[in-house]
Amino acid sequence: MKLHFDKRSFGPMLVVAATAGLVMGCEDLADEYCEAKCDCEKCNDRQAEECLIQAEETLDIAEAYECSGPAEDYYNCTIDSSVCEDNSWNLVDESLEVCTELNSQIYQCMADHSAILGDGAQPPPGGN
Repeated sequence: MKLHFDKRSFGPMLVVAATAGLVMGCEDLADEYCEAKCDCEKCNDRQAEECLIQAEETLDIAEAYECSGPAEDYYNCTIDSSVCEDNSWNLVDESLEVCTELNSQIYQCMADHSAILGDGAQPPPGGN
């Protein structure tokens, strides 16, 4: 038995598969970020859920503006560079500067892709 794929219907399947991969990647990254943060800060269930909602929202918005790369770089930087001290999960020293710059790149990317944000996009105080 030989399988036959109609080339016209195969393209949309690839788009759906690629999009699903991006969404799963973002969810995994948000999970990893919140797990690290909450392991340190001893989050209760509600705090952990809020962290996950905020991280997924940030990644989803970045994706909508075609800025997934800078957003993923920022979260990876934060996950890899944060230090847990006295139940507080923070960036320190040079990693603070590097990750803060990556956070700024998210907003610059969104401004570059938005007619509304334009050149005046600024990250919110406190980053994420």
